[in-house]
Amino acid sequence: MLSIRVTDHLDSWNARCQWVNPTIFPSLAAIIEKERSIGPVAVDSVLEFIAEPTSAEWSPRQKELLKQEMLFQERLELEKTPFDFRLRWRDADGDEHSSLILAWEMHQTWRKYRDGYPNPIAVMRDKFMGDHFGAARKVSLFMGNHSRFRQNWMVCGWFCPPKEQSSNDLLF
Repeated sequence: MLSIRVTDHLDSWNARCQWVNPTIFPSLAAIIEKERSIGPVAVDSVLEFIAEPTSAEWSPRQKELLKQEMLFQERLELEKTPFDFRLRWRDADGDEHSSLILAWEMHQTWRKYRDGYPNPIAVMRDKFMGDHFGAARKVSLFMGNHSRFRQNWMVCGWFCPPKEQSSNDLLF
């Protein structure tokens, strides 16, 4: 039987940057030109964090998809987030984008904050715009496109090392 085993950890930003930085595309146009369907894209600036209210219920089609069996374990019930989260951002080429965020971390943050704060969206906006995407960070967004709609690019995750630690150059 084959298995995956952890052999090491990247405990510092410098170590992580050595792996991620060489894969970062300067723009969404560059990742499209290279015919990739997923990869990190350099961000010049995150302009706006948007939370658009949406239905808290799954559509009939989504409910059917959620009935599919899991391969290795029992399926857990999945709660739908009543917001579509988006980022308005500018890539390193200066092109502006508005991208839907599919990243699990964003939706889990909503679940965590909704019971702890009277205005969880405002707290999320402050957290992401300040801590994760703020001026002290060198931000890259992991962008992926949709299999059926290749022109639709969504945020699948982010990489936000502190600017002073994001260089490929080693200090020692």
